[in-house]
Amino acid sequence: IVVFLLISSEFAQYIAVDVNDRMIADSTVGVSDVKIEFDLEFSKTPCHRINFSQEVTKGTLHSHEPEHITKEPIEGRSCWVHGSIVTDKVAGSFRFMIDDANAENVGTKPNIPGLPEEITDISHKINKLAYIATDGMQPDVVEDEELAEPLNGQVADITTEIGLYQYNIQVVPTYHNKLSKSDSYHVNQYAVVERQIPNTQLKTGVLLSGQTYRAVKGVVFTYDFYPIMLVREESREGIFEFFTNLCAIVGGSITLLGLIEQCIHQSTKVLLGKKD
Repeated sequence: IVVFLLISSEFAQYIAVDVNDRMIADSTVGVSDVKIEFDLEFSKTPCHRINFSQEVTKGTLHSHEPEHITKEPIEGRSCWVHGSIVTDKVAGSFRFMIDDANAENVGTKPNIPGLPEEITDISHKINKLAYIATDGMQPDVVEDEELAEPLNGQVADITTEIGLYQYNIQVVPTYHNKLSKSDSYHVNQYAVVERQIPNTQLKTGVLLSGQTYRAVKGVVFTYDFYPIMLVREESREGIFEFFTNLCAIVGGSITLLGLIEQCIHQSTKVLLGKKD
């Protein structure tokens, strides 16, 4: 029974996969590009008041393909905004700014006297926000999505006293080195800190990631890329090591049984008073 348990334990250790984390310098920051995909719903803001813009706070903005931004009305006063941008892997921001509801000739909305005044409410839901590696090594379905893309599915119900909602994002490039090299992949996981800025504070201006915001309303995503890459490497006990340990278990067990048998034999001789 003991031998069986030892062999079973060794086999379980052999088939188990260990994951080791290590950090290396990310030489792709500032050199390669990244695709930012977003999907948001503004529950109380019509599409004609929402304007999208993007800029970088380090270096120069280089868009590697045209922006794909779509705004679709849903249930009258709500708007679904989704799309993607491909940009350099440097710090920057993208924004969904809300036009003044009472300004003249806002967007495509006609200025008709007698219409009720629109209240600016930046409540929203993030269906998806992802920083996708463009090297072709990111899978369609990401493992541990809640960790890699923590904003997916988040709902932000915001009072009208809040004029600006900021998501300050730190992107951590991560490489998953699988046992099967063909299954290895890159993913840009991120951590986020949220901040609500009231209208009263925006009257004098607020500095967010090097940019000044004054008397504006909207949702701002500021981001930067961590200069270190996290490498998660899978490993498993080698077949040679497994057989070596297996032989050691069997050989040790045989030796131990021999010693036990010899002790029993000698004890029996003493008890019976027999001599060879």
